[in-house]
Amino acid sequence: MKKHRKSSGLTLIEVIISLAIIGIVIISLLTMFTFGFDTVFSMGRRTEATRIAQEFMDEHYALEPLDINHLPSIPSVPPYTVQRNRQMGHDGLNQITITVLYRNGSRSVTLTGLVP
Repeated sequence: MKKHRKSSGLTLIEVIISLAIIGIVIISLLTMFTFGFDTVFSMGRRTEATRIAQEFMDEHYALEPLDINHLPSIPSVPPYTVQRNRQMGHDGLNQITITVLYRNGSRSVTLTGLVP
């Protein structure tokens, strides 16, 4: 009479399948963290661009009344590009638009305000 011993180890197929499952989970987690870090840094750049635009808009509001001939200068703020546009409204108000471009001009933040 032969006695059968119960195998207590794992077969090669079980090991390969478990490694594949673990690999898929790790790749998914790494992708999620990479996307999260990119989003955090992107929002940081957007916040900085908004702060720069707000500073320039505050300079316009500080001038009362707005002297069209002596608008505040816009210095360069690398890596951000600042653009200003002024339109005279029919109601006597000046519409000032400040646009800050970032990410090599592919993204922008725009603030618009009415100045007397």
